[in-house]
Amino acid sequence: MKYHEKVMELVKIGGIIAYDNTLWLGSIAYKQDEYEKHSEMPESVWRNRDYVIQFNSFLASNPQIESSLLSIGDGLTLCRRLY
Repeated sequence: MKYHEKVMELVKIGGIIAYDNTLWLGSIAYKQDEYEKHSEMPESVWRNRDYVIQFNSFLASNPQIESSLLSIGDGLTLCRRLY
C-alpha cells in the first residue's frame, strides 16, 4: 500500500494509474482450501494471493480513486485519481 501512496503523490487529479496482475492467475476467486483442485497453478501464486486480495480490497475501498478491474491478461486495474 505504500507504493500506491507514493504513486498518488506523483499523479495529478484526474490522472490514471494502472496496476497489472490483479487477478493473479484467477487465484483470487478461489478459496485457500481449493489449492489441491487447482494444482496446475504454481505454489508461489497461492503463497502470495492474499497480498493481491488485500491490495485489491485496499483499492476498492480507497475514496481517493475510482477504480475498475479489467479481465485483460492476468488482470489490469485502472484507477483515476479523484482528489
